[in-house]
Amino acid sequence: MDDVLDGHVAAYNGQNLYDYDNNIQLNWYPRRVMGLMGNAKSILELGLGHGFTTALFSEHFERHLVLDASRAVIENFKNRFPYCRAEIIETHFEDFVTDEKFDLVVFGFIRSMWMTPWR
Repeated sequence: MDDVLDGHVAAYNGQNLYDYDNNIQLNWYPRRVMGLMGNAKSILELGLGHGFTTALFSEHFERHLVLDASRAVIENFKNRFPYCRAEIIETHFEDFVTDEKFDLVVFGFIRSMWMTPWR
């Protein structure tokens, strides 16, 4: 999937000015969610981003599916978190269709192509 979103991979490769702040925030956020969701067994996560949330959620939930439209971001994530057991599907959120039900759906810090100024 060739996508304009691939151009944002540099923000997630661990060499960003805001990595320290992102690390703190993105490690706190999933722990807070997991603490509030008690007995939830499945999660659908929209977007990989830095991967901190995905890595932590995959250790907590029995079923963890992640959607991301950027092949570059997916490959970056797999290189940084090679042992993560989440299932990752390369797709735009709007194109994903399933009958599967999830106990929890999360999306945070999503950058949409509709939020990007037209060039």
